[in-house]
Amino acid sequence: MDQALVIFGAAFIWFLAVVSPGPNFLIVSQLSVARSRAAGMGATVGVSTGALTYASLTLFGLSIVLNQMAWLHDPIRIAGGAYLIYLGIKSWLGARKPPPAVDFTDAAPGHFAHGLRVGLLTQFTNPKSIAFCVGLFAAAVPPSTPLWAKLSILAAGAVIEFGWYSLVTMVLSSGRSRAFYLRAKAAIDRTVGGLLVLLGARLLLEEN
Repeated sequence: MDQALVIFGAAFIWFLAVVSPGPNFLIVSQLSVARSRAAGMGATVGVSTGALTYASLTLFGLSIVLNQMAWLHDPIRIAGGAYLIYLGIKSWLGARKPPPAVDFTDAAPGHFAHGLRVGLLTQFTNPKSIAFCVGLFAAAVPPSTPLWAKLSILAAGAVIEFGWYSLVTMVLSSGRSRAFYLRAKAAIDRTVGGLLVLLGARLLLEEN
């Protein structure tokens, strides 16, 4: 099989998965508009690092390790669901609170680290991330794919992950987005909080 087609096919599926709305998008969006650009970029690095970690494990033949550790699926699922519900409730309860008084275009101290922590936890406690990587590479990347092609797929994935979430961060941390958020903070926070709770509950109730 033409390696260029393998790389393009895997990258295209990866792109479709990344731009589809889900927990990662909600977390990056909320931190970008409600906290700061630095927090959004921290979350971007966190979710992207988590995705690339799972992708690397799977792409280089360690998916068998993940399969052998299938018993971890339920603990990860429960932890992930509980964490999303926690974030959702926190967003809902903070809907009426004023936002932090910082310059939202600058790197506020501690905001990047906070976003990084939230992004990593959101990604690493999402069992669907593991399932996606295993399914993607099993279907789109033949075992005979050479090392350079696998590295190219990872590089493409890194560009997609960092590029998309960085774009989301830059757009939503702009002055116009910030002004809109301030006008509708309560409604936005409650909507995002409700969606996170629903996603978390869906994870908790999911059957194998």
